[in-house]
Amino acid sequence: MPSTIVILVVILALLTLFETIDHVVAVNMTVSKLCGTYRSYPYVGIQCQNPNSPVMGLLWYQPSIVGNTTSLKTLLRHEANHDDTLQQFGWNQHDGTGYGTQDIIDQQNHIKLRATWVHLNQQKCGDTKNTRWVLRVTGEAIEQMPTDLSLFWYVGVPGDVTAQYDPSSGIINGRNFQTCVVPSNTTNYASYWDDKSCQSKIYNATYFAVFQAPQHFNPKTNILQELRNPTSTLPPHLFDASSLYRAETVLVGNQIVQQLFLTTPFQVDFHLRLHESKYAASHDSLCQPSWEEVTTASNEARHRFQRRFKNIFMGGRQTEVSSIHRRMSSLEWTREQIRMAQYALGNMLSSISYMHGTSQIYDSVTKGIRTGLGWTIVPDRPDHAQGYLWDDGFHQQLMHLWDMDWAEEILGSWYGMADEQGWIPRQMILGDEARWSARPSSWPQVPGSANPPSHHWVLRSFLRYFREGEGEKFKSFLRSIWDPLERNIEWYLRTQASEIPGFFRWEGRTKEFCLPSGMDDYPRAPILTRMEAHLDLHCWMIVSCRAISKIASILGWHQKSVLYEERTVDLTNRMLNSFWDEKNGVFDDFYLDENKNKIFVGHLGYLNFFPIFLDVLPTNSSMFPHVLLRLLDRDNGLWTKYGLRSLSDKDPYFMKGDSYWTGPLWLNVNYLAVATLFRYSNLEEFPIHATVLEGYTELRQGLIQLVVDQFTETGFIWDVYDAKTGKGLDNHPFTGWSALIVNIMAELY
Repeated sequence: MPSTIVILVVILALLTLFETIDHVVAVNMTVSKLCGTYRSYPYVGIQCQNPNSPVMGLLWYQPSIVGNTTSLKTLLRHEANHDDTLQQFGWNQHDGTGYGTQDIIDQQNHIKLRATWVHLNQQKCGDTKNTRWVLRVTGEAIEQMPTDLSLFWYVGVPGDVTAQYDPSSGIINGRNFQTCVVPSNTTNYASYWDDKSCQSKIYNATYFAVFQAPQHFNPKTNILQELRNPTSTLPPHLFDASSLYRAETVLVGNQIVQQLFLTTPFQVDFHLRLHESKYAASHDSLCQPSWEEVTTASNEARHRFQRRFKNIFMGGRQTEVSSIHRRMSSLEWTREQIRMAQYALGNMLSSISYMHGTSQIYDSVTKGIRTGLGWTIVPDRPDHAQGYLWDDGFHQQLMHLWDMDWAEEILGSWYGMADEQGWIPRQMILGDEARWSARPSSWPQVPGSANPPSHHWVLRSFLRYFREGEGEKFKSFLRSIWDPLERNIEWYLRTQASEIPGFFRWEGRTKEFCLPSGMDDYPRAPILTRMEAHLDLHCWMIVSCRAISKIASILGWHQKSVLYEERTVDLTNRMLNSFWDEKNGVFDDFYLDENKNKIFVGHLGYLNFFPIFLDVLPTNSSMFPHVLLRLLDRDNGLWTKYGLRSLSDKDPYFMKGDSYWTGPLWLNVNYLAVATLFRYSNLEEFPIHATVLEGYTELRQGLIQLVVDQFTETGFIWDVYDAKTGKGLDNHPFTGWSALIVNIMAELY
C-alpha cells in the first residue's frame, strides 16, 4: 500500500508541473501514461494529458529529390494522409502505457523509418522528481543505395505560454519541460554540393526555427514558408546555429522546430523530460540516459508487451467452455496471425487520443459553444481522427481485456459529455487541433441526433469484470457514471420515440439514409413516416434498460433496478409481439400505412438478426430456433467464405445506395454474429448444438483468414471489406472496431 501512495503522490506532483490544471485527473493513471502518442492525426504525435501540455511530433522529406517535378510540399510528411501513398504505417506494437513501435515505409521518399516510444524509469537517473520518455527514430534505405533525409522535431505550446530554444545545447526549454535531440555516435549526416564554394558541404548542424504561430500544433505551413534555399543545389533548410542568421533569429515562441540532415542508416533519440523547476537551461539537468540504457528499456518493454499479449490472447479461454472450444482457441497461431493481431491491438492503443477545448453545438436557432476534455480512441488517423460514440463502445470490448483502467477512463469521458437532458454528441471534436483534422461539416454536433448506444452495450462486459475482479474499485466507477448514464438512457427513450406508442424510430432519418442508426444506407421503409418502428433501435433500448438495471442491483439500489427490469420485460414483450414477420420467418422493421395497416419492410440483412446479435431474444421463445437457423442458412444470401454480408445478395436493394451497408462486410456486426454463435454452440445440450458449432467455426475461420490475408497483401487492416473479393475498402489503417478480430481469434467475446 505505501508504494501505491508514493506512485499517486508522484503522479499528482508531476501533473502540477503544468501551471493550470482545470480538470480532475483520474486516479487510475500511472506515471508512464502522463505522456504518450495521444494526438490523433500525425504519423508520430506526442502529447501529455493536460490542456496546457506541449505537443510534439515529426516531419520528414528527402532533400535530394526536391526539384521541378517533385515539390517540397508533396514530399513533406506530417499528418496521416492517403495522398502520401505510404506503403505502410501504424503502430505494430503498443501497450497503451509507455511503449510502442511503428514502421513507416515511404516509397516516394525512399525511406523506411522505425519510431519507438518508451518511458524511462526515472530512478535510473537517481531522480524520483522527474520523469522522461524517449522517441527513438531509425532510418534505412528502401533500395541498396543510401538515402538522404531531412528529419524535423517540433514542440508547440498552447495559449500565451512560450518556450525557449538554446542554440548552444540544442535544448528546448518550456514551462516545466525540456526536449532535446540526440543523434547516435554512428549517425551519418548528409552532404550536398555547394556551387558557391565548389565543394560538398556536410550538413551536420542542428538547424532550427522559432515561431509565434496562430496555431501551435501544426508547423507544416510555417516550415514550408521558412525553409531557405540559397542556391539551386543546396537543400531547403532552416537557420544554422553557427550561421550569419543566428543574431537575427528569435529564440522564444510558441512553436520551435529542429531540423537534421541525415543519410541512411541513422539513429536519433528525441528526449522529453518533465521537471519541477519552471525553466531549466542546463544540458546536464536532462540526466540524459546513455544510448544503451534507452535500448535496454525499449527491449524490456517489448518483451513485456509480447508476454502480456500471449497471456491474455493466446493462452486459451480460462472460463468454463466446452473442450472443443478450448482446443480451438489454444491452437498455435501462425507468425503472420500474431503479427496482424499485435498490429490490430497496438495501433488501436496508439490511437488513444486526448482532446480538450471547445466543441460546437448546433440547433435550429443558434450555434453554441461548450468546453470540455476527454479521452477517445480514433478509428483511423487519415479519415476519422475524431472520437465516435458508436465506435468507441466496440473499442472498449477489446480494450477492457487489455487495460480496464483505460476502458473506464475512455467510457467515462463519453458519459462526462452528457448535457442536462442526457444527450451525448455523436462525435468528440474538442479544440482547434481536433477541428483542424475534421471536415468542417462535422464540427457542429446536433442535439437530438442519436447513435447506437454501444456505450451501454459494452457495460455488460464490464459487469463480468465486476464478478471476477476488484469489486469496490469497479463500484466506484459505476457510481461515477450513474447520473449521466441514467439521463442518457432516458434521453433515448424520450427523444427517439415513434408516434406508434411504445416503439422507437431513429430521429433524423431521411428516405435514402438513416445516419443515426450507424448503418447509413441500409434500406428502411420505402416511405418517410413517423409511424414506423425500427427493430435495431428497439433492441438497443432493451440492452440499455437491462444494463442499467443490473448496475443498480450491484450498487444496491433496488427500486431503480426493479424499474428498469420492468422496462426491459415490457420492451422484450413488445419486440416478440410486434416485430415478428411470420410470413418471412424473421424479425423486421415495420410501419403503418395511411389505413393503419402494419407493413414489414421486407429486406434481409444484418438488421433482422439484431435480437440475437444483442442477446435480447429469449432462448425459450418460439421464434428463437427459427431466427438462429435462418442466420445459419448458407443460402440466405448473407454467407460468403469471408464472413456475413450486410445485405443479402438476393435482396433487390443489394449494392444500391452508397453501396456501404448494402452488401459489404463489416467487422463489428460480424463480431456480434460470431459471438452469438459461440454463445449457443457452447451449450452442448442445445438441440441444434452441432449445427451452430459448425456455423461458428466456419464464420470465425473465414473472418480470421480474411483479415490476415488482406493485412499480408496490403499491410493494413480496413474499415470494410468487399464480400465478393475480400478486398479491403475505404479507410485504412482502420483499427477501430476492425481490431475486434483479436477477440475473435482469442475467443474472448
